[in-house]
Amino acid sequence: MIMFYQKMLAYMKIVMVVFNHSLREYCKNKIFAILIIFSLFSIYASLLVGVMAVDQEFRVLTDFGLGLMELMAFVYIIYMSAISITEEFKSKTIYLVLSRPVPKNAYLLGRMLSLFALAAVILLFAGSFQLILLKFRGFAYPPLYHNILLLMWMKLAIISSITVFLSFVSTSVITTVIISIMLWTLGHFAPETKFLIEKTQGISQIFFKLSYFLIPNFQIYNLKDYYDSGLIAHIDNFKPVIYLFAWVLATFSFSAFIFRKKEF
Repeated sequence: MIMFYQKMLAYMKIVMVVFNHSLREYCKNKIFAILIIFSLFSIYASLLVGVMAVDQEFRVLTDFGLGLMELMAFVYIIYMSAISITEEFKSKTIYLVLSRPVPKNAYLLGRMLSLFALAAVILLFAGSFQLILLKFRGFAYPPLYHNILLLMWMKLAIISSITVFLSFVSTSVITTVIISIMLWTLGHFAPETKFLIEKTQGISQIFFKLSYFLIPNFQIYNLKDYYDSGLIAHIDNFKPVIYLFAWVLATFSFSAFIFRKKEF
């Protein structure tokens, strides 16, 4: 038992070393700085939109800011998820890392966790700035704001893990990014896909069923939509968490399997 704990401790130390190095690498990227500046500028510019909304200024400022946050975070997360490991292959850096006693699973886990942390950093930074602007305009803390950000982060974690997996099986970074964008877009139309399943038959129904189960349902993470419609009481608090773990575990397992098959 002691040996098991020692091995686990050594394994987690390797994961954390990869995690810390990767997160610093992502945050030092020039694109990250440009993205943050552009995000803050866009959120600040939303004040103009809010002023024009008159009676709906609070809602417009909140919705517009959250939408920009999600879009900016999605763009950078997809980009870094697509190139994080493939660039290591191209630059041969990964050969130096794995020539040491670094398990491939530990390296992959550290990389994926750093991408999840990157999404959290972007959302927390932009979210704090938006709250300061709302306070400046004299508005109170938006209801369930932290819950909305948390669910937004879960969506980003899922698409990030999927993109990492796609980077192992895709032929190019561009293909990986395009497929990820398609999955992200289609994932927000899960209710419509379910409706089509009920209304179609034969091959069409089979196709829509496969789409429904193979494409992540991001609609369950859009708390803002439920809040606006007054259906907060009907939300299952555990479903998003279970769904997140299921997708991340599945994509990590498949990615790790492919990673282990690669020769160095």
